[in-house]
Amino acid sequence: MTIIYEEIELTKIDDKTAGKNKGGFYRGTDGKEYFIKLPKEKKELFTELFAGLLLTEFKARLIEPLVRAGKFPPGYANSLICADVIRFEDGSYGIIQPRMSFTELWKIIGTGYRDGSDRNLFLEMLNGPAYYPMLTKDGQYYGLSFALFFSIVLSAFSVHSGNIVRLHSQKSDSSQTTANQFARIDWGDAFRHFASPDNNKDILSPAEYEGLLNIKKWTKGYIDNYRNIRGLPTAIAAKGRVVLEAMGEKPEDVMLEIVQIALGKIPVDLVDQETKTELADYLGIDAFRDVTFGKDGNYADVAKIFAQHLLNRINMTTILQEKEQKQNVKPDEDMYFSVIFTSSPSDSKSASNSMHISSIAEEGVLTVDSEIPFPALVNNWMTYLSRAKEGKIDYQQLDIDKLAELFNHYIDVIAQQAEICNFWQHDPLTSDNMLVKYYAGDNELDMGHAFVPQYRESTILRYLFMFNPKTWSTNRLRAYEKAVAEYNHQNADSFWKTMMQFSVQSVAVMQALKALKNQQAVQKKHPELSSEEQMGALLDGLEKGLREFTQANEQLSKLLKPSTGETLTFDSHAFYPISDETLQKMNGVQLATICLEEIDDADSSFLLFRILKDNDLRKRMKEALTEKASEFHRREDNPKGKIAKLAELEQQVELFLSTTEEFRTTPALKEKEQALIRLQDTASTLPAFQTAIAKQIATAEEEIEELKASIDYESKQKVFSETPDLEQFAILQTTYEKLSKNLQAKHAATFGGALQKAWQLHIRQYDTAAAKDKTKAFNNLQAFFDKLPKEFSAKFETEFAKRSKENQFYITVEGWAARQTIGEAIYNLPSKDPRLWQALQNRPETKLSHELVEDLLTLETFRQQKVALNQDNKLGKEYTSSLESFYSKAVDIRLSDLPVSKQADAIVEAAQHEFGHRHSTRRLVADVFMMVSVLFGGLGLFIGAARKYVAKTTFFFSTAPTDRETDLTAWIQKPEAEVTEARLIVSPAA
Repeated sequence: MTIIYEEIELTKIDDKTAGKNKGGFYRGTDGKEYFIKLPKEKKELFTELFAGLLLTEFKARLIEPLVRAGKFPPGYANSLICADVIRFEDGSYGIIQPRMSFTELWKIIGTGYRDGSDRNLFLEMLNGPAYYPMLTKDGQYYGLSFALFFSIVLSAFSVHSGNIVRLHSQKSDSSQTTANQFARIDWGDAFRHFASPDNNKDILSPAEYEGLLNIKKWTKGYIDNYRNIRGLPTAIAAKGRVVLEAMGEKPEDVMLEIVQIALGKIPVDLVDQETKTELADYLGIDAFRDVTFGKDGNYADVAKIFAQHLLNRINMTTILQEKEQKQNVKPDEDMYFSVIFTSSPSDSKSASNSMHISSIAEEGVLTVDSEIPFPALVNNWMTYLSRAKEGKIDYQQLDIDKLAELFNHYIDVIAQQAEICNFWQHDPLTSDNMLVKYYAGDNELDMGHAFVPQYRESTILRYLFMFNPKTWSTNRLRAYEKAVAEYNHQNADSFWKTMMQFSVQSVAVMQALKALKNQQAVQKKHPELSSEEQMGALLDGLEKGLREFTQANEQLSKLLKPSTGETLTFDSHAFYPISDETLQKMNGVQLATICLEEIDDADSSFLLFRILKDNDLRKRMKEALTEKASEFHRREDNPKGKIAKLAELEQQVELFLSTTEEFRTTPALKEKEQALIRLQDTASTLPAFQTAIAKQIATAEEEIEELKASIDYESKQKVFSETPDLEQFAILQTTYEKLSKNLQAKHAATFGGALQKAWQLHIRQYDTAAAKDKTKAFNNLQAFFDKLPKEFSAKFETEFAKRSKENQFYITVEGWAARQTIGEAIYNLPSKDPRLWQALQNRPETKLSHELVEDLLTLETFRQQKVALNQDNKLGKEYTSSLESFYSKAVDIRLSDLPVSKQADAIVEAAQHEFGHRHSTRRLVADVFMMVSVLFGGLGLFIGAARKYVAKTTFFFSTAPTDRETDLTAWIQKPEAEVTEARLIVSPAA
């Protein structure tokens, strides 16, 4: 297939198969390659094209000049892969864009299906925020914040791992491999609810995700998957400020001009009126209903609306980093860094960038900048120890709690990354963690926690190494503390031991800083209590702590290397998958431990939902919480609040389950629809488990639709059973085919009965049809037979074969009846048979009726077909001899002057004489009866002749009547009609 684009001929070289829209790859005569697609929806054709045209103008007007000015790195515009329009030969339009070489994000972070065919939507829906930070594992990168910035501005929030890609380097220069460039493809989702007020309240919360039971919030909240990549919001905001600054003093004029140029390039006939109306609702721009494009287009008002909202959204991005920014210091390079996988600060350019964001202002005030990772922040303080020893540092603005939060976040990310990279080398075939074999206790409570073998290592890591500002120590998980100690004893160089050292040194630094802050506060308030010796001792402690922290951090950095272990997915934030069988074996304190662990993440914890919706498990858990209340309250994670929250959630779940049961047991449609409304209302009051509940509601809605479909089918089946005809069956069949597989199985018996009845209707229609309508009736029968399911076609095979054979005679008759003259018919076939030709020559009449010629040709066809069966004399010479003898007699009889009723008798008698006494030819008697039914112009003249023979004997191989004999007998029992041969004389051909 060849297409013309910008006067360049494009030839197709490959197909594109993955994703929603099909398309292909083309190569131009200039050597460049392109990707072309035709979006399924006309609406998407416009949105993707307009987004592409806008981005093209942004690139030319703003981005490329910023690259030349050194404010963006070279090739930055490549992070926006956008489309142009192409017109096909038939006048329709498609999308074209340059073919780029890239790797989709899902291949990098490991969220694809096992066969590598595409991204696993369900996996990302459940655990996206835990996987997306994996994009940082290969070192420094750029372009991600740039692609996300424009995605947010254009309200194109489908930034999932199939639309974000890592570009392959186009240059051999080794300098190009030091950082990975990310990009965005496929902008067809742009401008959804673009001008809607609800869509512009919170730049990161699209209007389409609003609503408690809106499943899109859970299945399509792609932007939220990037939340754990530190520095990303700040980087996005920085892009907004740079782009805004590049627009100059009147950004509104620049933006309007960009939009007008883009709209001016849209073909005048790209969208029809129906699509404009649909787009007006989609965009939230009512004026779009009447917009026109092209040279004389009236898109000025629409352009103003677009420009206003684009500029507003850019402004909104700039506040993403304005949380607690204390310095107006700008990094010298527009590239942020990975939260974990970076080199040590001394040799990492990214870390050196963070040094410029100093946490110590010029006046020597020590503060905590929440935008800097904990290790970089602490290492940064090492450079100010000399000033601290000189007493030039003010510690009073140092927020120790915020510092602890920063440390805990760092531990949290380490745990998360360790799990993503499978540092534990967990075997997916087991649900136990690696510490279970080092545990020597029982499953009872210890400090409010029971031993649960399915605790994930990362969860245990968070417990043991995170800092609790209230107790100024790490949290407790007594059930695992001894197991970890034993593991460290047997694995001296383990990751766990290194993490423990890192945590201990971090806590030591924070304790030293707290002591310095307190001592300085005392000295400021009571100068007389000032003690340089005491401050010096504390500073020595800080110096020692910082030095040991640096060593521990360097050791930890060496261990934090990406693993090739298999990526895992879970239905819980804290535990490995737990089977229903294992849950049933757990005691009450274990179940309660799981529930208290999961309660803070109830929205997405399917494990908690499984326990609470099981009556036996829920009862066991509640009894344990009551009987062991004092022990559970020894936990350090707000057990009182958690237990209260759990109790409230239990009541809500119980109400939801009872409403679900009411819906399930309600049989009637009307009452079931009302029960569904109550179920939806109950679900809307339940704040947790929204993903699981949304699926349950969707299942209930599907059940309603299936019930309606079933009732509709039953109604049509009843109509057909009461008034069976083929038209009603066609309606019933269409209804049945639209049913789901489950409903088809449910109604298979009644539909099978209807199918059998419809078959009999077709058989009756064929059997009772007049000769001239036989072929048409058989075509209907064959069409019905060909569409039958195998089990039915096999059942009806014999009946169909009989009619198929009979139909061949009627086809012959119709064929010859369609000839223009009798002479032409005689010339084409009878002249080839000397016996038939001689018989015609001897006939005194020179003109023959249509009916007579048709009968003679039928006899000739009968003879040819039966002789052909005796190929290689396998039926014997007597078989052929009998056929030839019968044929000669039958031709003579048909050409005689006997009345037609006598002719029928004579032909049947000749058949009985020639065929009845031989085993190989006995079957031919029945075939002659069938043939005689169409002889004599189809006037049914064989009835009288056949009756006396049926009374004497059977014409078939056995005495048991076959379907054909039964049908034939039934036909013969009809009253004999008075018939005469029609003498419609025509002249022979001249």
